[in-house]
Amino acid sequence: MSGKTYTMPQFIEALKRMENNVRGKTLANAAMAGGRVIEAQAKINVVNTFKHVTGALANSIQTTLESSSADQAVVAVGPTVIYGRIQELGGTIKPLTAKKLHWVNENGEHRSAYEVTLPARPYMKPALEDHQADIIQAVSENLRIEIEGAI
Repeated sequence: MSGKTYTMPQFIEALKRMENNVRGKTLANAAMAGGRVIEAQAKINVVNTFKHVTGALANSIQTTLESSSADQAVVAVGPTVIYGRIQELGGTIKPLTAKKLHWVNENGEHRSAYEVTLPARPYMKPALEDHQADIIQAVSENLRIEIEGAI
């Protein structure tokens, strides 16, 4: 013990801060549980959609806690590789410094083009939209366990 004395209002304020901290951690844990459901399903979607890839896209999908307080928690779920967005949404790729794009296809053939248009191949959106019940269940179950543990 530090031996410092506190007034009753200081003690009550410290208890309130402690309560808010515990609530914030509980909400953060529950939000992360929901995010991990999305992350897992998105990884499955990537493997099923891009059968010929090495797995870098799937391995880059992460769930991170963006912010949390006693009243809310926000998580972000998504890929960290630069090409994750264009695979999800589709779009046209043009070279930045070279005249042409160059790549080796799955048959080992060298290919080049002035631009390439990729179709949308969603893997994140279906992970969220098709698994809402699983996400809600993960969040609810996590909250239930936390609340029962506190009682």
